[in-house]
Amino acid sequence: MVPALQLSELDILNSARSHLDKNGFTSETVLFKELKSSGRKNWMDPDNGDYILFVEEIAFQKAMQSLEEYFGISG
Repeated sequence: MVPALQLSELDILNSARSHLDKNGFTSETVLFKELKSSGRKNWMDPDNGDYILFVEEIAFQKAMQSLEEYFGISG
């Protein structure tokens, strides 16, 4: 699993996870403070939210496209 998204609102993140699940993607939520420093990416910042959404590495690009559609972001 690889990190894909960091949010402060758990309900929004869970809604995004539900969207991914409905589209066949596996995901999980991890608390930022529970991540080992070696598992953190340089784009992660504790001020940007307490929750990290992880997706399967093999499906990362397609999962990100699905999240962009969900949030209404045009790529």
